[in-house]
Amino acid sequence: MYGGMGVRLLLDIYIYMKKFHDSLDWDYIKGELEKLGIADFERESRELAMKVFGGGKLTDEEKKLIH
Repeated sequence: MYGGMGVRLLLDIYIYMKKFHDSLDWDYIKGELEKLGIADFERESRELAMKVFGGGKLTDEEKKLIH
């Protein structure tokens, strides 16, 4: 069984990134995510959300995450 991500989580990420991406302090955010040990999870979640709702081509592994 695979652990997956809910569509709602990905949609929330996509909408937030479309609206606020350019106004965020990414150096600060990345530093805090590193401290929490979740930087990879955030980056992968954000990239997946942008692919799913932005029309990108998903890899087989990415498809498993959303099924």
